[in-house]
Amino acid sequence: MIKKIQVGLDFTTTPIGRFRKDSQYSGQVFREDYLVPALNDSTIEKVIVDLSGVEGYGSSFLEEAFGGLIRAGFDYGALGKRLEIVSSDSLFDRFVVYAKSYIDAAVKANVGNK
Repeated sequence: MIKKIQVGLDFTTTPIGRFRKDSQYSGQVFREDYLVPALNDSTIEKVIVDLSGVEGYGSSFLEEAFGGLIRAGFDYGALGKRLEIVSSDSLFDRFVVYAKSYIDAAVKANVGNK
């Protein structure tokens, strides 16, 4: 089964902040309440996150939502197979690149910390 999460429809059109204390639409809320449950569901083979349909993203939201997956213990290789970050609107393509780069940066920062 494939699970598609459209941030602008399923979460909010105004994602903002890093932590729960910052906003009810923060990166931490998105990661913990949307991404992690989908990725932990063994019946879901692939999670597709569509970043379009929002007003925009701050780096703190994207870093916490996606880089935070590595800090939460998700394996980089497994994420590469199960998580797909996309945009159905070319205006949001740069955010796809940023989200993926935050995962890569978290892996590099986490080397030797396990």
